[in-house]
Amino acid sequence: MNMVTHDMVGIFGAGFTSFIGGSVFGIALVLVLVAGSDLFTGNTLLSMGWLNGELNYKAGGETWDLGL
Repeated sequence: MNMVTHDMVGIFGAGFTSFIGGSVFGIALVLVLVAGSDLFTGNTLLSMGWLNGELNYKAGGETWDLGL
């Protein structure tokens, strides 16, 4: 959100800057859901399951295969 609201506080104020940041996030999330794609963080966090030993390679591969 920092990229969207960078230096806006000095020009528009904190309240309007927060509103713009929240609006951009909401619009971007709706676009991701409408397009039917996956969020980057959802698929990359599977590596944490592998590192913790809670996820094996077969299950992780099946999840990534279905996500593509």
